Amino acid sequence: METIQEDSMTIPFGAKHLVAVLSIPANSSDVQTAVILTHGAGGDMNFKHLVSLAHALSSNGLLCLRFTCKGLNLVYRVKAYHAVWEYAKLQVTEPKVREGMERVEQPTDDLFPCSCHRIPQVKDEL
Repeated sequence: METIQEDSMTIPFGAKHLVAVLSIPANSSDVQTAVILTHGAGGDMNFKHLVSLAHALSSNGLLCLRFTCKGLNLVYRVKAYHAVWEYAKLQVTEPKVREGMERVEQPTDDLFPCSCHRIPQVKDEL
C-alpha cells in the first residue's frame, strides 16, 4: 500500500464552512482522477468505512476528498456537494490553504461512539 498524505481543511459554504479531508496519493504529480465522498445521514466523514475507502482509493492513485455535511435535508446536502465540487475544481495544483479556509485538526475515531442504539424521540401530537 502506497503512502498517502492527508490535509484537513474547511470549504466555504454560504455563511458556513464544511469540514473536509483531502487524501493525496504518494505520487500526486500524475493524478488523473478524483473522488468526492460524504457520509449517510447521522454520520460524518470519519466513519471507519469511509476513511478506509478514501485510503484505498488514494493508495491506488486517486485523489479523494471526503467531507462532513451536518444536515438531513436532501436539498441542503445536494447544495453542499455542489459547493465541494466547485471547490475541488479549483485544486489544479497541490492543495493550498486559500482565503476563507483554515486547517482543522481531526478527532480520533473513538471520539464519536456508535449511536445506533439511540431511543427514538416520541413527538407529542397536536
